[in-house]
Amino acid sequence: LLALAASSEVQYKARVVAGSPLVPASCDVSSCDAQPVPQCLLEASLKKPIQDASADGVDILVFPETYFSNSPQIFGCGAPQPEQLLPEASSESLCSESAKPSTWWGQVACWTKEYRVLVVVGLYDWGPCLPSPNPFTHRNFPCWSNLTVFNVAVAFGIEGQLLAVHHKHHLAHALLPTKNLSTRSPSGLVVNPSPLQLLNDDAAAPWPVPDAVTFTSHFGVTFGILICHELNFASPIISLLKVGVRDIIFPTEWGGIMEGSFQRSEE
Repeated sequence: LLALAASSEVQYKARVVAGSPLVPASCDVSSCDAQPVPQCLLEASLKKPIQDASADGVDILVFPETYFSNSPQIFGCGAPQPEQLLPEASSESLCSESAKPSTWWGQVACWTKEYRVLVVVGLYDWGPCLPSPNPFTHRNFPCWSNLTVFNVAVAFGIEGQLLAVHHKHHLAHALLPTKNLSTRSPSGLVVNPSPLQLLNDDAAAPWPVPDAVTFTSHFGVTFGILICHELNFASPIISLLKVGVRDIIFPTEWGGIMEGSFQRSEE
């Protein structure tokens, strides 16, 4: 999370989960009969951190960008049925009191309500196809039943409501080293001479219009959302500042794989 300035006198306890989902050997993530994010994967990778956060008095828990990006159902099984599509943000609870959750977002909503923790999770999700091609590859984005995939961050409130959905507009396009060969020059500059491989957001389509998504938490702080590479652009942050946001949720996939991929000066 980023706190650009003190937005109020309110204090809150935040926690960030770093890592990728743990897939139990018994969890079948290959069957298209499962929901786009299988229940066993949800149980293993989301429920325990939410439980722990609740026990520790955490107010808001943030998971990484594209946390479920390795789930084959997202891409391998085509578009989900209409009833499985993520709904729009609203004040209505997504957690049914009378039926077992049948979608990943229904399950997460029930856990946030049960454990009273605001949860933000990053993942790939579906939306209307785009007429324009991928700006990196110049090929059309995959389209199934007039749906394509976007990189999103989703916020769930403690009453089981969907507080906000932010779609990533600025996609990443980077060259990463294929090996960890960092060396230090006599000047102190650390550089990785390894051959580079292309890494970008080919899997997702860019949201056509940058959206300044905000929501107000149960503890009274209004948050904005940025996803990873969007931090490198002025307009997303400026748009949030203009509407009074000073606390920003920032799911990212940056991590250990970036080690040595940038030149940097170390003291």
